[in-house]
Amino acid sequence: MCERDVDTALKKWRRAIESKGIYVFKNAFHLDEISGFCIYDYEFPVIYLNNSMPMTRQVFTLFHELVHLLLKTGGIDKCNDAFLRKLRGDNKRVEVLCNKFAGAFLVPASDFETILHEVNPDEEGIQQLANRYKVSREVVLRTYLDRKLVDRAYYERKSKQWAEEAQKRRKQGKGGDYYKNASTLKTSCKEKIGGSSPINTSMNTGIDCFHNELQIWQ
Repeated sequence: MCERDVDTALKKWRRAIESKGIYVFKNAFHLDEISGFCIYDYEFPVIYLNNSMPMTRQVFTLFHELVHLLLKTGGIDKCNDAFLRKLRGDNKRVEVLCNKFAGAFLVPASDFETILHEVNPDEEGIQQLANRYKVSREVVLRTYLDRKLVDRAYYERKSKQWAEEAQKRRKQGKGGDYYKNASTLKTSCKEKIGGSSPINTSMNTGIDCFHNELQIWQ
């Protein structure tokens, strides 16, 4: 997939979401398993993307976190769905809904179904569809899974393989400086939000909490 095409798509989606009053930030995270998170606030909702992730993953995370905000909740998007098994009740239902919405939005059912039987769910076919929709291979494979066209074992095996490949590529590349960017997470948000009103104080407290959690997960 052409990185420039995905980057263009991400920038357009980001501008569209920011035009609705949602702040979207990007920086490198130290933990590979975290794709991003969001902080819900009525006046200053924030989405933060892990810039170390592939562009396609950032696109998915952007919409995953958008659903959290629409549901008036904060959340953290992890790359591996295995953590969903540990969730219970509303927490699990919300995460599943966020994943389903992001996948359905980025891979429209009406278009997917017109070419569904022309493409096999193998490496080549999945990559072809990923190129078409400017999404990751995992999003495409998840769409097959939701339609019960592949089993969960195949989905989890391929997802794990792709995640390991992506992690290896990130380690070989330059990557981001987490220890620098983590310290700027709060300041970048606070500088953009600014002010000293009660609502901004509450927002800054939320940023502090997420910053502390990211440090704990090192």
